[in-house]
Amino acid sequence: MAGKTGETGENAPKGGDYRQHLPDISIPRFAMMQKQDAHEYAKDFVEGGKPPWLHALYLHWRELFKEPFKGVTSDGMSWRIIPCPPGGTSRLTQCRAP
Repeated sequence: MAGKTGETGENAPKGGDYRQHLPDISIPRFAMMQKQDAHEYAKDFVEGGKPPWLHALYLHWRELFKEPFKGVTSDGMSWRIIPCPPGGTSRLTQCRAP
């Protein structure tokens, strides 16, 4: 098993070195999560805004979801999905990216 750059064999660090990069789960932020199931956590997240830094990102993305999707290819052409009328078929149109 290779460890740090160039270390192999007996000098290579043993498994578990990644743990130094994990957060301390005894802090209140994680202690509360350990007591909740997925539904309780989701309710606390959406209604209570906890954790605030992640909730702010969630709200930002909720606004971005309202914008129409635009997929851009490497050749600069943008594809848009035209919604279909009831009973119709969706279609793709190709246009120049703005």
